[in-house]
Amino acid sequence: MSENRVFTAAVQYHALGWPCIPVTGKTPAVPWKAYQRRRPTIGQLKEWFSVPVTRPFNIAILTGKVSGLVVVDCDTTRDADWWQNTFPATPLVSFSGGGGRHFYYRHPGEHVGNRTRVLERQIDIRGDGGLVVAPPSIHSQTNQAYRWANEYWDADAIPCFCQSWILQSRRQRSSNRWLSRHHDQSVRNGIAYIRRIEAVSGQGGHSQTFRAACKLRDSGLSPEDALEALIEWNETNASPPWNERELAHKIEDAFRRA
Repeated sequence: MSENRVFTAAVQYHALGWPCIPVTGKTPAVPWKAYQRRRPTIGQLKEWFSVPVTRPFNIAILTGKVSGLVVVDCDTTRDADWWQNTFPATPLVSFSGGGGRHFYYRHPGEHVGNRTRVLERQIDIRGDGGLVVAPPSIHSQTNQAYRWANEYWDADAIPCFCQSWILQSRRQRSSNRWLSRHHDQSVRNGIAYIRRIEAVSGQGGHSQTFRAACKLRDSGLSPEDALEALIEWNETNASPPWNERELAHKIEDAFRRA
């Protein structure tokens, strides 16, 4: 990999407002926390990427509010295909050199955390305080270059990342697991019903959680199964989530009042 190619890319990313830093493989090669708030200067980019070094650096783009980017990092072709066929398309996509793909979205303005193994797949979300290796870096295992899927793209066509995409998919997966295991129509109706219940702290979260527990009780579930269902519901519908002991108390209270 030519250092000049990387420096050229760094200058292009800088012009787009994307802070970038040198990485060795995927590990930052310089202290980088300060660049989560401001972009490196052209002089710094030149020092990092155009001065001859024994081992050329890869380049990483910082994600989050500082760049206005959220990147969905899919490690495998299978998971990349699934993401592409499930969520809104973006014209800004890169191939990782290792069989995966990176899908770039506009940052929504609200905090987007970094997550790994999203939806039990080899998919990571790179948001605030994160970074993603970018073209023309070289993949450490395959020795293949990262590359953009499209050389030209319209910035206005890049959709905004929506955190509800993940939430809705988690709810659907949770519901589908329960519906596949319980064939009684009353139970199926109860599981489907509580999917629509939201428990938000300061907005009646206690009563809404108790309402969900009572609905599970009335659906004919045992206390043990009702607790399991409430735990799954809690992962996606409670903000902030309850701990398991609190959920067990809700179930006990619901069955005691039956």
